[in-house]
Amino acid sequence: MRLLETIRTNKTEALLAALLVLILLSPVIEETGAPNNVLGIVSLPVMIAAVLHASTSKIHCAIAIVIASAWICLRFLLPDTAGTPWPYGLYALLLGVVAYAILGHIFRATRVDRSLIASAITVYLLLGAIWGDAYLAIYLINPAAFGAPNVDPNYASVHFLYYSYVTLTTLGFGDIKPISPTARILSATEAITGVLYIAILIARLVSLLGRDPSGPHTS
Repeated sequence: MRLLETIRTNKTEALLAALLVLILLSPVIEETGAPNNVLGIVSLPVMIAAVLHASTSKIHCAIAIVIASAWICLRFLLPDTAGTPWPYGLYALLLGVVAYAILGHIFRATRVDRSLIASAITVYLLLGAIWGDAYLAIYLINPAAFGAPNVDPNYASVHFLYYSYVTLTTLGFGDIKPISPTARILSATEAITGVLYIAILIARLVSLLGRDPSGPHTS
């Protein structure tokens, strides 16, 4: 209970930590040849942290619990659906709900502190995870939607998470290419979102610092 209360108190930091663990462990899971279900287990803390974060709003909490319950059923209890786009679509939807809630906090904030910085980073990582699941759902529906000759179907989620962050940061290495119109427009939309998010975020933080003569706070 004490751990749960600590996570609830520092919900944004907990979600950020869970996202970082997912990002860093995903390639390790593929390289070690671990079963695909391990990826689902590593994704579970992100799901739990997302639901806890949504608990501050009754509406967001109800939506998050319904989506999380459906995701757990599809991902773990119904093995035949694990390789379909539905679990990944639900995962992206839940992360989208949480990202929307955190963005509201960022734009309602009146000062720059540790929580605001953590929130800004978390939203950026959430954007990459959301688009990564969207790409994976498209790939599962139509593998020809992407030119991805080196993608192992058993670990496609790892590759599209990588592709998503490469696109979000506009690096574009070219090892995975969008082919279908849906994949192309989704990739372009993510790149635009990444650029706009950074520009708007910096403008927001600068405006808050200019409004608060005492400068950034550490708590």
